Amino acid sequence: WFVIQRLCIGNHGLKSEEALRDRSLRVNPRCPVCNAKVLEDEMHFVAECGSYRPVRLRYPRLFEHGLFMRRIFDPSMARQLACFLNTCFRLRQLKFEQIERVRLQGGQQFFLNND
Repeated sequence: WFVIQRLCIGNHGLKSEEALRDRSLRVNPRCPVCNAKVLEDEMHFVAECGSYRPVRLRYPRLFEHGLFMRRIFDPSMARQLACFLNTCFRLRQLKFEQIERVRLQGGQQFFLNND
């Protein structure tokens, strides 16, 4: 459940949190996971980022009929929401580890959805 609390209070490590201190991230936003030209905020992370689409498809009740924000506060959905968020944060961490390995090898970055 901790992951839900972190997301709700903004203590999650997404780029929107970093953008509070670094104005350049607001001026030239870019999602570090899918490379879209948007700031990686809570809405992008949870509902929009193409890299997490396969994960969203595994939890259809969370996203049915565009009612996601209501689902966040539905106690009966808390377990599914926590599993969804944990999976997305793990994928995000793997992406950053991949980027760091590539950087150390002097190569190109690859994004999870390779659009």
